[in-house]
Amino acid sequence: VEERKELVFFDDKAKFQMGELLRASAEALGHGILGNSYKAMLNDGSTIVVKRLWDLKPLSKEEFAKILNAIAEMKHPNLLPLLAYYHSRDEKLMLYTYAERGNLFSRLHGNLHQLASFFLSYS
Repeated sequence: VEERKELVFFDDKAKFQMGELLRASAEALGHGILGNSYKAMLNDGSTIVVKRLWDLKPLSKEEFAKILNAIAEMKHPNLLPLLAYYHSRDEKLMLYTYAERGNLFSRLHGNLHQLASFFLSYS
């Protein structure tokens, strides 16, 4: 684990700093139980997903790091690799590699409109 200007990376592949992340163009991807997700385009053209976590203030920096290290060690074809995280008193971020072909929900459930029309055609 290597720390670079507030961002904590899990490998040497990522080469950006918090300032570049803050200047990146962002597009909202949606919200979930833990927070909102954004697609961020960095200056070098690479794209990442930033998950901005909600209300995890009770977690200390050490507790947060321990949980995220455990997440980063998880390897599975349906899980995006965790690139880095950011922890401050008021802000907690998780940074992932961006997947071009959709999200896990759409892979598990498919297009809900197609599914609904399928069932309506057989009723």
